[in-house]
Parts: sequence; structure tokens; C-alpha cells
Amino acid sequence: MKRVLTILILSLPILMQAQEVKIDKVGNTGRIVLPGNLRAILIGQDVGNINSTGINNIFIGKENGIQNTSGAYNVTLGHFAGSLNTIGNENTHMGYAAGYQTTTGSSNTFIGRSAGISNITGSFNTLIGSGTNVGSTGNSNIMIGHETGALANVNYSIAIGDSTLYNSIGLENIVIGSKAAFSLSSGKENVILGTRAAMNTNISQP
Repeated sequence: MKRVLTILILSLPILMQAQEVKIDKVGNTGRIVLPGNLRAILIGQDVGNINSTGINNIFIGKENGIQNTSGAYNVTLGHFAGSLNTIGNENTHMGYAAGYQTTTGSSNTFIGRSAGISNITGSFNTLIGSGTNVGSTGNSNIMIGHETGALANVNYSIAIGDSTLYNSIGLENIVIGSKAAFSLSSGKENVILGTRAAMNTNISQP
């Protein structure tokens, strides 16, 4: 890593005039695009291979942005992070396989190993923690904790705690506590507080 950084610093004037510069001696394992029409930084094996019109992206890690075509202003860091994104914009994926399946979702922040891995089209989500998720189409959620919202299908919800809202279905819920609302079969407009509160239930405001 020190060697790569040294190359970047010493070669900066050259890089600023180049469209594409390889920085690894072995195959196509790394490249930098600066500034060019796409204004992108791509580092890693098969990174951004088919990117055609997406601009201002930073892809660092094996196969990051490998399917990206026109998605713009994305930042991915970690092997397979954001790999299947095609046209999603303004996403931040940090961690191994974070946001892996997101294709068209935009304005998501996924931080942690496999965070948001099942998301496909959901947007405006903030997920922090290993295995945090909101389902494939969840929108406007905040999930913080280990596997919070994993296997869930939720929208406009806030969940904080280990395995909170795990394997649950819901809308506009606020859930705080380890395993609270675990396997909630359906729920809307609830505030659920406490460890294992409302496990395996079906509750909604009248």
C-alpha cells in the first residue's frame, strides 16, 4: 500500500493529464481515471469495467461497480461493494459486499460487512453495522446494529439494536432494543422499546 501511495504522490502531475493509468504491474488489477470525461478513481480487479457515462465515482475493491453503466457520484470501498449497481446515484457503500445487489437504488449509506446486501431498488437508507438490511425495496430507513433489519421488508422505519426488526415486515416504526420486534409479521406506526419487545407479533396503531 505504501508503494502505491508513493506512486500516486510522485506521479500526480502526470496523472492529472491522463485519462487512464495502470498502477499495478500484474494484469488489469488496478487503474486510475483522472480527470477525463468520467472523472473517476477506480482501484481493484475488474473495477468499473463497463462504466460508460457514470461520472465522479470512486470504486476501490475487487469487482466494485463492475456493472455500473451510468450511476454517478458513488463511493464504494471493500471487495464486492456496490458490485451490481447500474444506474444508482450518490450511494456510499463501505465494507465487504456492502450494497452488493443494489442496482438502481440511490442516496443510500451502507457501512459494515454485507450491510444492505439484499437491497436492490431501495433508496434513502442509512444502514450501519454488519449484516444490517431493509429488504430489496425498502426506502428511507435508519438501521444501526448487528444484523438489524436482516431478512426484513420495512419502509420509513428506525431500528437500533442487535437483531432489531430481524425478519420483520413493517412501515413507519421506531424500534429500540436488542431483538425488539424480532419476526414482527406486520406493524405500522409503532414505537417499540426494550429487549425482545414485541417479538413474533402483529401490531399496528388503530
